Amino acid sequence: MTFKATNVQTPEQLFVLAQAIHDFLRTEANDEIESCIKRGHELAAYMANTGKMLADAKYHRDHEMRNSALFSLKDSKRCGLPASTLNELIKADCKEINYLVNWIEQLDK
Repeated sequence: MTFKATNVQTPEQLFVLAQAIHDFLRTEANDEIESCIKRGHELAAYMANTGKMLADAKYHRDHEMRNSALFSLKDSKRCGLPASTLNELIKADCKEINYLVNWIEQLDK
């Protein structure tokens, strides 16, 4: 089966959304009933989005890790390294997207 993801948000879009959700979660709720209800609705909407955000971030991470692995295999200096060391180098090459994935994963919890 061939599948092409077409509705994947960019890492930049994901970062902006993650920051907005993080800021919302950090704000303290007040005791007014209407405010609590509104906050509950916003939380439900954010919860629906974080699962998709996580999938999108992992999509980008997989793409970056693939590219890093291909680069590492072409780089003759890295070819002689043990697989575990090469794996750590690939993770380090993808540190920005790994950060985003970890952040969204925490928001999704």
